[in-house]
Amino acid sequence: MIYLFQRDDIWYLSDQHPRISHPGSELLGVFKKIQDAQRYCEKQQHPVTSLVNTTWTGITPAGREKMRDAKRGNKNPNASGLSEVHKRKIAATMKKQRRGEHHHFYNMHHTPRSKLKISLGMKHRGPRRWALSPDGREHFMYLPFTLPDGWCWGRRRRR
Repeated sequence: MIYLFQRDDIWYLSDQHPRISHPGSELLGVFKKIQDAQRYCEKQQHPVTSLVNTTWTGITPAGREKMRDAKRGNKNPNASGLSEVHKRKIAATMKKQRRGEHHHFYNMHHTPRSKLKISLGMKHRGPRRWALSPDGREHFMYLPFTLPDGWCWGRRRRR
């Protein structure tokens, strides 16, 4: 419970009853959620001092455990894995979120020092060359590398 009380013309929000924490103060209201108490105070247009240590949403630890149990094991809608449709939806959403201004490196640039470090790091990697596997996939291989049967050097032709 969240208690709204007044003491010396100052309004307070607390998760302890004012009888315990501030004896002699006037109780103005009792709310189940801190959000409801804050909304009430905004309507009254009165500044409030919050003494609540954490924001409480109205979900008790026992209630949270009950919700967890409801989704554990085979009760979880994704217990057997994600469907192909769900995977495609996730992929499409992530593509939208990581393009243009939503990309984490948007409008940022490497410093000249970073570019030099990247360049030096790439030079220490050694020579590499493209190879094609029998199934048509391209691989960037470090040399010396002996190609297995059916592999060939080069890249796939694109039209």
